[in-house]
Amino acid sequence: MINHKYDGDPVNEIRVLMRNLYIISKIVLFWEQPFWNFIYRKILKHKFSYRDIAFRYERRTERRIRQEFYRYFYA
Repeated sequence: MINHKYDGDPVNEIRVLMRNLYIISKIVLFWEQPFWNFIYRKILKHKFSYRDIAFRYERRTERRIRQEFYRYFYA
């Protein structure tokens, strides 16, 4: 859909440029979404998983957990 009424308008040129960049960024992000999912699953999952945090704290007594809670939040 071509409209020649706004040819030469710098505001319209910026608007068309922003729209094209938006469409290209949507296409690129949809294309490389499995890549970032792979990166997250291989590198970041073992650092921020709640299973490791629960396994870290399940063998400790309640007094030890309370002591670490006070040490981290009230120090």
